[in-house]
Order: sequence, then C-alpha cells, then structure tokens
Amino acid sequence: MQRYNQSLWLPALIAATSLTAVPAIAAAQSGAPVALSQQGAVEGVLKDGYFQFKGIPYAQPPVGDLRWQPPVEPANRKGTLKADHFGNTCATKLTLGGFGPVSDSEDCLYLNVYTPANISKKDAEKLPVMVWIPGGGLGSGSGNEYNPVELVADNVIVVTMNYRLGMFGFFSHPALAKEGHKTINYGTMDQQAALTWVNKNIDAFGGDKNNITLFGESAGGHSVLAQMASPAAKGLFQKAIISSGSFSLVQPTVGEATQMGELVAKNVGCSGMNDEKTAACLRAVPTKTILDKGVNYMTTAQVVTDGDVMPLSLKEAFSTGKYNQVPVINGFNTNEGTFFAAMMELDSGKPIDKQSYRGGLTAFFGEKDADKLMTIADLPDTKANLGANYADFFGRAKFICRTPLINNLLAERSPVYSYEFADKTAPQFAETVSFPYKAAHTSDLQYIFRDFKGATGSLHPLNAKQQMLSSAMVGYWTNFAKTGNPNSEGLPLWENYTPKQENTLYMSPEKIIMTDNISQQFNCSEFKGIL
Repeated sequence: MQRYNQSLWLPALIAATSLTAVPAIAAAQSGAPVALSQQGAVEGVLKDGYFQFKGIPYAQPPVGDLRWQPPVEPANRKGTLKADHFGNTCATKLTLGGFGPVSDSEDCLYLNVYTPANISKKDAEKLPVMVWIPGGGLGSGSGNEYNPVELVADNVIVVTMNYRLGMFGFFSHPALAKEGHKTINYGTMDQQAALTWVNKNIDAFGGDKNNITLFGESAGGHSVLAQMASPAAKGLFQKAIISSGSFSLVQPTVGEATQMGELVAKNVGCSGMNDEKTAACLRAVPTKTILDKGVNYMTTAQVVTDGDVMPLSLKEAFSTGKYNQVPVINGFNTNEGTFFAAMMELDSGKPIDKQSYRGGLTAFFGEKDADKLMTIADLPDTKANLGANYADFFGRAKFICRTPLINNLLAERSPVYSYEFADKTAPQFAETVSFPYKAAHTSDLQYIFRDFKGATGSLHPLNAKQQMLSSAMVGYWTNFAKTGNPNSEGLPLWENYTPKQENTLYMSPEKIIMTDNISQQFNCSEFKGIL
C-alpha cells in the first residue's frame, strides 16, 4: 500500500557537496599520493579525480602450506609498494554470464583503497569508510570490477576486496579439521582479515576506523549478514548494507559441507590415506586440477555453521540477539529471479521447461523443498517457455520473501531500513534471453558503482532519469555511512522498518515512495514452511 509520495527530483539532490580535506596522505616527488601503512609505504595514483591505491596485500598469499589455512597477516616491506594496478582475482572457473572474471591464481588476497583527492589539511577530520564485499555466489566475483567514484565524490573512503572463492574459500575435510586451526569458512575469515587491515591502516589514508560501513550485494550482502553473526567480526564495522543478500536464513552444517569436501578429495586423488598425508596431498594438488575436478559451483560454495567462525545460523543468531548489532539497510530487487532464469537459459541454450524448472529449484533448495515448491508452482503439462514463470517464482521464494523475514528479526534490536529497487528498465550486462530481465538481480550495481558491467559483460549507460535515481541511491548509501541514517535534505524520507508494517522504500526512476506489506505484495504466504 502506498502511503505518500515525495518529489524525488529536488534541486538539493544534485547540489555540490564541499569536501572535507583528507589527512595523512602525502605526495611523493612524482606527485603521486603516498600513505604509510603498518607494512610500509603505499604509493597510489590520481585518476578520474580521486586517489586510487590498488592491489594492497591484506594477508599473505594462501598458497602452498597456507592453502586451507586461516589468513596470515602480511609481511612488512622495506620499499614502497607501487599500488597502481589491481592484484590477482581469486581462482575460479565460474563466470555467471560475464559477471565475474576467471582466474587460476590463489595469490589473491588484495584490496583497493579509494579516497577523495583533497589533502590540503594535515589535521582534517577523518572520513567515513565503506568496505565492499563483492558478490558472485561465493564462487565468482572480484572487488576489482567496481568503480566507486560516485561514492567517493560524496566524501567517503571506499575499500573493495578479493577473498577466496568456491572450493578454496569454503571447504571442509576431516584431515584439515584435525590440524587444530579454524577451518571451512576461509573466505569469511579472509573478509575479516581485510576488515582487520582496514581497522589498523585506514587512518593512514584519512579514514575513520570507528566509522566503517560493511556493504555488499548478493553473496557479498550475504557475507555482510554472516559478519554480523560472527563473533570474530565484533567491533570491525559499525553499520551494514545488504543488497539482495537475504537468501538463506539457515546455513549448511559441518557434516553437509564435509560430504562435499570428501567428494572433492576423492576427485583430485587425495583419499584412502591417513589425515596427515591427506592434508599434504590436498595442498599439493595444482590449482587447475581443483578447478577442473573440484565442485566449483555457486550452489555448493556456502558459509557453514562451524561452531567457531559461524557458531550459529543467521536465523539463530538474529533471533537470540547473539550478533553484532549495528544499523542496517537491507533490500531486494523487484525481479530478482530473472538473472538466474537467464543463466539457466544461456547455459542450456534452450528455454526453461518443466524439467529444467524443477532442476533449478533442486539446485538451490534441495530435493525435499523442490518437491514442495513444484507442488506450489502447480505447472501445466506444457512445452511452453516457462522462463518468466520460473523467474518470478524463484525470485520470490529465494530472495524477496526472505528479506522481510530477516528484517523482522533484526528490527527487534537494530535500526533497519528496507528498500525495493524497482527500475524495470535497468540496463543489463548479460546477454539477451527470451524474457525481459527488468529489475533483475545485479541490476542495481550500476546505480552505485559507475558503469558496472561485470568482468566481460556489455555496458549500457544509464539514461538521464536513471542517473537521477543513481544520485539518490548514492546519497542514501553515503548518508547512512556517515551517520547511520540514510536521510538528508533533498531526498524523500526513508522510514525505519517495523515488522508490523514492513515499511519499505520503493525506488524507481519515476518515483521514490514508502510502501508497506512486502510479504503480502509478493504473496509470500504460499512459501510457508519452506522459508
């Protein structure tokens, strides 16, 4: 139900904001910006009107004996790090239709720091920091693909990261568990190591370590939720933004993850030995062999309730209050499912039929719930293209209807702001399919990060109205990073979320308005017992 409408396009929305000077960054003889991290000097570049420090190691390369070990703090350097190019992206074969790059490198634990290019005052106020966790199903994606110029222009510092993916980042095997270190959620631990580096070093770049917003989309947003639930991340960030990340309230168990890990070990020839030899064998397997013979798919790389890094599932942590309680923005896109339906069509080369419909549900929900969902879907016996039907059904069941469930839990103890990204004309980087993408999963990324097109996708620039929507979204995001409240003069009021009303900000190029009753709007009651 729409309750009121406010004009989006107020002049104040695009009024220039004066920059606060960034302290700590000095200039090299060449004129390049230099910051002094705890590991040594870092020399960046001035590009596109802001300072860029690329490819900074936040942990030692997780190769050799450090494969499937918790991240280790980076070594100190004697010389100056030339941070003028990106570090390696993490090993993966999964591209998601051009969303993420392929890589065969495990030496990939790097981050990038972007700051405003104003260093005129030595004692200037430190700036808010936004730390981005890229998405990609925990099996794809890289922080290198995101240009944060719009955010930086609103006077915040942005950090993007890479973390171990797929079988390298989320892997369980008894031989590793018996070594006595934290296991399984290596990618989650990498994210924490990046946050730790930011807390220790961001002051050298002009940032405020006591004002850090963790944000991410899809698996990146889900990772933000995981960091909220992880005791090891306590105090490492003060605010959280989750975009399309509320897709799982209950995580796999160690036993479930171990079944997959033992299958991978068998596939790569590391079974039938004692634990010590098995662990050594696993670490000696070439990267390419794991990529070729491991199970490096989006639906198998998952955060696991391991009793340590993740003691509880998200549902348990948020229900009991045993989580890092910070202000939250948590939202979804109107047509989340079209991206996944499109990937199915592109992979198979044919439209979705009843058989592939069930196959898609099984891959994401498991056999038991797929049976229930097929009954709910009540599909006709037809050979017609079921792509649009699957997209709507899957998107509501997997993403949209789980968002208010998580918001309801968080709102008991934390300020929550809910949104729906609803631009059904949003540009798409992926290939055209037999049905429209509309406001698909990942469609919002180009509105926060300039010209986002994945790793190999096609760029279709925003039109004038979409640019205005982008300005509004960036304004909300940076206001929240600065104060914990997304509102400011010139933007339509964004109300706090309450479970009773499910207050949600509807954002499209035509209007930005508050709506209610998301669960009712998207008929979430039909999924009762599955979500």
